[in-house]
Formats: sequence, C-alpha cells, structure tokens
Amino acid sequence: MYIRVWEITSPSKMAFDMTVTYLEHVWSAKGKDAGLISMEFVKFSDNNGMLIINYPDEKTAKSAFKQNKAAIDEHNKQNKTVIKEGDRLFRVDY
Repeated sequence: MYIRVWEITSPSKMAFDMTVTYLEHVWSAKGKDAGLISMEFVKFSDNNGMLIINYPDEKTAKSAFKQNKAAIDEHNKQNKTVIKEGDRLFRVDY
C-alpha cells in the first residue's frame, strides 16, 4: 500500500470549503479512474486540513499524479499545499 498526504491551507474559510467540495466530488472521481483505493479528509481548522489518499502501489500513485498534474498545479495556485508520500508500514482498524 502506498499513501500520499496533502496538507492544505487555504487563504480563507470559503476557499477551504470550496476546495474540500471539489476534492470530494470532482477529484475523487478522477482519482478513482487513476487507480486510488480510498481517500479521506481531516479538518484541522477553518482553513486547514489533510487529504489522505491510498493507492495499491507506488507506480499507480506516480501515474495518477502525472495524469492529474495540470489540476494539481491549478490547485496549488490557490492553496498552500505540502505533499508527502510513502509506503504504509501498518494500519490498525478495530
């Protein structure tokens, strides 16, 4: 399993809400088509949160990023975004 996380800070609450709506309704469909397994968003404040994306492997994650590069660049013009990724070491669900 390969994980990519985006920490997103928007300039305002309204911009953040619009970003979250876009990610949930538009980006998730693009990601599904590109091979993501699951996606979730955690809100830290009125204008900051983290998108967590699960891919089956690094190759699929890299391919998805490349396929959606233009949309990612557009997103980054409007939000401060830090993207990190790596192999999942463990997950515990009860």
